[in-house]
Amino acid sequence: MEWYRSSADLAGRARCQDLYVFAMCGVAYMHARNQNGGMALSVLQQLQPLSLSTAARCYLAVYEAHAHAATPQLGKAKRDAVLSALDRAASYADKTRDEPPSPWLGIPGTSFVERQRALTMASFGDQETLDLLDRLEKQTSAVFQRYQVTLVTNRALTYASRGDVDRAAGQLVRAVEHNLHVRSVEKLNLIRQARSVLEPHRDSRAVRAVDELLMDQRVALIAGAR
Repeated sequence: MEWYRSSADLAGRARCQDLYVFAMCGVAYMHARNQNGGMALSVLQQLQPLSLSTAARCYLAVYEAHAHAATPQLGKAKRDAVLSALDRAASYADKTRDEPPSPWLGIPGTSFVERQRALTMASFGDQETLDLLDRLEKQTSAVFQRYQVTLVTNRALTYASRGDVDRAAGQLVRAVEHNLHVRSVEKLNLIRQARSVLEPHRDSRAVRAVDELLMDQRVALIAGAR
């Protein structure tokens, strides 16, 4: 979070508005990752009065979706808020095709928004999210191993949110095995967050198998860092 804040400060001094917006979206995303959706929304609301490019509006809407997903509100209200932000992001993405590329922010396309849709909607357990994950997996080359871990973890979280313990655990096993090659601490943390949804079933054979693999990978990552 401090890295993003420092980036925003430097961007503001240099009058690089797109970079400033992107960095502040990063600050909001870190708040959302810490399950502080209210703070994330507060950061993003401060950017709304700015004269923003279409690309910047797209990024702002995407990270608003992440912020809503991290708020304590439950059920339909939260789901509707997330979907509304994602739909606005998709609308902005459609309009960026003829926009000059920003040297910092980049031009987000609909595929970027779809990836974020899968990430933010996994915790709601919708069948539509599973269908989207299937499409994204078919569209993603095997060379992108880090994103493959993300896809499988999102599928595990979706199954877990639907109460399908065995399928969720099976996907988590796949995610851990993928991450053996990637060796990403970030992805391991995402896997552990998905596993936490299965805590009420921690004594099941499937979940115990996941826990054993997670412990083995954690030990391997620590050993590799020495």
